[in-house]
Amino acid sequence: MDSVCTAKTRGVGGLKRLQVGVSAVVWASVLVVLALLLLLSEDAGTARHGKGVQAATRLEPLDPHAAIDQVRSHAHALHQSFLRPEFSFEPPFPFRGYFVIDNWSYGGAAVVTESFVRITPDRQRKSGWLWSKQSCTMLDWEAMFEFRVSGSGTSTYGDGMAFWFTTTPKQKGNVYGARDQWLGLSIIIDTYDNNGNGDGPRLLAIWNNGDIKYDHNRDGQGQEIGSCQLSPSAMRNVDGFTTVMVTMLNGKLRVKYAYAQKDHWVECFSDAHVEPVERQSYYFGFTAATGDIADNHDVRSFAVYDLKAMAHAEGTDATDHDHGDFELKARRAINRRQGRNDDEVTVWSVLWIVFKWIFGAVCLTIAVVLALSGYKVYMKRAGSTRRPTLPGV
Repeated sequence: MDSVCTAKTRGVGGLKRLQVGVSAVVWASVLVVLALLLLLSEDAGTARHGKGVQAATRLEPLDPHAAIDQVRSHAHALHQSFLRPEFSFEPPFPFRGYFVIDNWSYGGAAVVTESFVRITPDRQRKSGWLWSKQSCTMLDWEAMFEFRVSGSGTSTYGDGMAFWFTTTPKQKGNVYGARDQWLGLSIIIDTYDNNGNGDGPRLLAIWNNGDIKYDHNRDGQGQEIGSCQLSPSAMRNVDGFTTVMVTMLNGKLRVKYAYAQKDHWVECFSDAHVEPVERQSYYFGFTAATGDIADNHDVRSFAVYDLKAMAHAEGTDATDHDHGDFELKARRAINRRQGRNDDEVTVWSVLWIVFKWIFGAVCLTIAVVLALSGYKVYMKRAGSTRRPTLPGV
């Protein structure tokens, strides 16, 4: 009788050990699956942003080292709804007896070709202009234009060209073909060093309320709200066009540029104070002029984006001074779709990578221990499952 009880006890104990072993193996399997899912998951930055980017466009992935015009095309596709076509243009331009640009007028020495606008030729004492026909009341916008300077001069050339956002369009004058004491913004690309400081060519911005008379002798020095020096070898007599990005947001101005042979932006200046007037009618425009020395001054394209509309659509605050940087967003989108990180690796993304690998390794270690323990229990149970022989049977 005692032998029978002992056998039954051993049988129950063996069954419990078997259950423990099976449970250990099941939990080990769960931990292995969890570890694999965690290790194969996307980085935190990609998980936050990648889905939204892929939902926004069906474009094929681009080369992460794409040239600036490829990135612009991608940005244009991502943000087409924020483009203001009534102010924008790009080639090829239509031919209606002569080449024209819809919603724009031109005159002076300016000539429209199929692929660009030549505001002045490489001839002495020429000036030309290109102005939008429709007025603009937006005070928060971002604009990008492509320009090119070329000519036969080797050591001296000029005079330069200007981009305008002003209430006084189509008024000829001595400021690169436009009137002096204007009302609004002028982004001047000055290619002749009048003051002899050796700091040309220069890009400078002047906000004028009508009381500033441009100082030609000093190249506007002391009148600008921001400026930077340009490289003559990178912007003049080169293949392609230099691109300028102008961002006006909440009374602040930022200007960047990218040379034709480069695929990255260079900040000229930022947070310059401007004073646009609400409900005032402004016009976009381009002018250029030559004097005793000359150059070809060309503009290829111009695009204007509505930053207020973009902020509203994204549900963001319009005070974000970087949210309108379409080029940067497009480049980061391309990098993410190519499996690359953003320009900056954040602390959180690094911590996430470290955490998931440590946690995955711990899960795998525990899984191995549980699996081995379950196997030992199972083998021990298998060795003790022989049917006992009862006395007297």
